[in-house]
Amino acid sequence: MNNLIANNYLRGRDSGRRYPTREQNLFVSLSKHLYAVSDGSLRYQRKVIDPRLPGQKQLLRRYVVLDVDTGVLYGEYHLASDDVDVVGFLARAWHKKPDHPMRGFPRLLNIPKSLDGAATDDVMDLSSRATFEVGYLQGGFSVGIHAVKALESRVQSLIPFHGRQATLWAVQTLSAATSRIASNSMSFAWNEEWDKIPEIPSDFFQYVDKLYTEEGAWRYEPFDVVLNGIPKS
Repeated sequence: MNNLIANNYLRGRDSGRRYPTREQNLFVSLSKHLYAVSDGSLRYQRKVIDPRLPGQKQLLRRYVVLDVDTGVLYGEYHLASDDVDVVGFLARAWHKKPDHPMRGFPRLLNIPKSLDGAATDDVMDLSSRATFEVGYLQGGFSVGIHAVKALESRVQSLIPFHGRQATLWAVQTLSAATSRIASNSMSFAWNEEWDKIPEIPSDFFQYVDKLYTEEGAWRYEPFDVVLNGIPKS
């Protein structure tokens, strides 16, 4: 089925019904105000960063997936110099997590039309091996700007004005907890419904494991904490 046709078809078929995983939106963009420095710590500047002239600043790429009906979001920050890895991000977003409710395949995943061609191909490949349709975001980035801004604001709050600076590593470790706090304030009302969403079969994640040169690298530190939970001790 053509992606755009699928998008409209599924929207119409589910009209009036709301539930977790019915529809999700994916956003991939550069942060305009947060960046990393050579020691790995994060900094914030009020003026918009010009990605053409970053100087010594290490630009950051944001990945955010927003569950449309529940307002739950999951997001991560990575160095923009790293390869775009939508597959690993989505695998973590859809994996069951102790500190975050999102789990399971969405019925429909909307991706930005501006997404890198190779990354788009990766998403299409995943959809052929799973149970979700792929569509394109209606209205571009604006349809999820509130979610991206909410996550950015929450991550910014981790950067103190005095004392030790938060590192990108630490922010990645806290991705699940930070995203939960950044989600819509009413999203907690959906917790019981999220608990009913079936987990993704392990063979899907085993397939994802084999896509990496270091098998299973998407599960490695610091994202093992995302998948296994923040240690209690």
